[in-house]
Amino acid sequence: MPYAYKNKYVAFAATIIDFVGFLLFYKKNIDIDKKLVKKIVVVKLDHLGDCFLCTPLFNYLKNNFTGCSIDILCMDSSKKIFEGNPNISNILTFNYWKNFRGGKNKAGFKDFLKVARVLRKNKYDLFIDARGQSIAGLLAFMSKSKYKVGFKNEEWGSFFYTKSTFYNRNEHETKRYKKLLGLLNISTDNWNLKIYPSNNEITKIDKLINEKIHRPILVISPGAGANYKIWPIENYIFLANKIDVNNIYDIVLLGGVEDIGLCTKIQKNVKNSVNLSGQLSVKESYYLLSKSAFWIGNDSFLAHVAGSFNINIIELMNGVVDKNRWAALGKNTTVVVGESRNHLCYYEGCKFPCPNMESISVSTIYEIFWQKIQKNNN
Repeated sequence: MPYAYKNKYVAFAATIIDFVGFLLFYKKNIDIDKKLVKKIVVVKLDHLGDCFLCTPLFNYLKNNFTGCSIDILCMDSSKKIFEGNPNISNILTFNYWKNFRGGKNKAGFKDFLKVARVLRKNKYDLFIDARGQSIAGLLAFMSKSKYKVGFKNEEWGSFFYTKSTFYNRNEHETKRYKKLLGLLNISTDNWNLKIYPSNNEITKIDKLINEKIHRPILVISPGAGANYKIWPIENYIFLANKIDVNNIYDIVLLGGVEDIGLCTKIQKNVKNSVNLSGQLSVKESYYLLSKSAFWIGNDSFLAHVAGSFNINIIELMNGVVDKNRWAALGKNTTVVVGESRNHLCYYEGCKFPCPNMESISVSTIYEIFWQKIQKNNN
């Protein structure tokens, strides 16, 4: 299986590094004796959506390694996903420079050495790389853990692991974590995505709904964390006004601090909308979606959250993003893919709005919306 690198020269260099690494660090696949595993660390240096998709991993680990403690190493921006999880003992943070998306605490080499020392000091019996990153492979090696589990041919460095597996990047991302658990002889049936709001967060949202919401909730999330994923705001305004005319839902605009401008523009042009962008924490947004009836928005963390509750979803996705791998789960999810024949998308470097997203018409989304309403009524 080829590496995840897009540059063929980088992929070739990774092949050479791994070949030499396997000669120097060759280890047979070591069967894991669960009785010897008392401390586990999972490394997931990723963004909100990716981290949310891995949450069932901890429940399976806790149920299969009796009496063990499980720590997570994640980025500060994703820490909220794991806080309050009863299966996690400690949360360690490292703002990996490759995946960092702004702020003032981007990690450097000194931070890398510091977190490596912490991992070694904690004496973990089992190290799990939940993505397949070279940085995690190096941390695995420096942790001196007896068992080290990860992926082959994602990035260079799989020779550091005592047990590894391939991941098919044409399958849904959640299959990645099931593959890891398979290495540990743990079978999976359900994949129940879950985070844990506090009682205060639950009380806050219940009060907000009682005061501001009078009908079933339709959440619109116009942000996505990257411009090439965003459907034109004018389309959201047109769609929201068409929906509002029918007086079926209360429309709630939801997103992070970075989405305030987008949501405010929609609010100014849609009379009966409630703008909560930038006002709710990750877990408060999670709980609000559990109380919602419909969600419409771009490929994002909130799409995955909505999917976890099996509410009606219309997810708008750029054609350069693999639908099979990244679409929101959920039996009531409909994914609409935007593609423009004459456009070569450069992802983060693409102009805004991206022609792929512009190719999705308001009439298409509105038609799908009504099909779902009629299905519910029947």
